[in-house]
Amino acid sequence: MKTNIRYSKLLAGVALALGTGLVVPAAIAGPGPGYWRNQGAAPTTPVVAPMPPSPRTEVVCTDARVVSVTETKFVQANGRGPMRTAEVGRKMVCTSCDVPLVVMKPSGHNARGAMAPVAIRGTHDCAMNGCMPARMANAD
Repeated sequence: MKTNIRYSKLLAGVALALGTGLVVPAAIAGPGPGYWRNQGAAPTTPVVAPMPPSPRTEVVCTDARVVSVTETKFVQANGRGPMRTAEVGRKMVCTSCDVPLVVMKPSGHNARGAMAPVAIRGTHDCAMNGCMPARMANAD
């Protein structure tokens, strides 16, 4: 069976014209008038006055404790093999400065039963928030 080349050439010409019609206007459009208007201008950055330092209030933590910061990694580089946990540092955390978060949890056994509110104490890093443990506050 012989294929008619005329239809193949016509279809190829239509595809070429359509592709050219979509690409050429975007190339002719260029970067726009704002680009040419700002060619010689020096870049300007707004000068912002620094904020005055806020007064720090020292909060005394009543239950500050030192906890170890751990990192768990795979032994092999490709993510296979056993996992090994290593201590990478220590930080001081407390729960007395945070506001407790109230969440709803099932009250029955096996996670069944009516929902009941439960208060969860959050922990925060004492060194980051500017509070100090009670042991250090009494030493001064």
